[in-house]
Amino acid sequence: MLNENLNKADAQWLISEYAPKSSGRIANNTIGIFIKAINLMRGTDTKVPSCACEWKQSAALSRSYYGQYENEIKVIATQTTKRKKNAI
Repeated sequence: MLNENLNKADAQWLISEYAPKSSGRIANNTIGIFIKAINLMRGTDTKVPSCACEWKQSAALSRSYYGQYENEIKVIATQTTKRKKNAI
């Protein structure tokens, strides 16, 4: 499930900064965007993996989340009012 606290600015960052770079090279200077994207979409505080062998998995995870939630992220990025939380 997409982070229900994802705000407009973060959704816009995912679209304008993360998405264009998400298919790029995974390196020491780019792994941070993949981790930031995961944290924004999941509402977590995951740290950059200490082992470069885990970077590929983190990048794949961020791409998967973005692919699943891209439409919702675009709605949040363009909304003019605060979205409502789902009623239980």
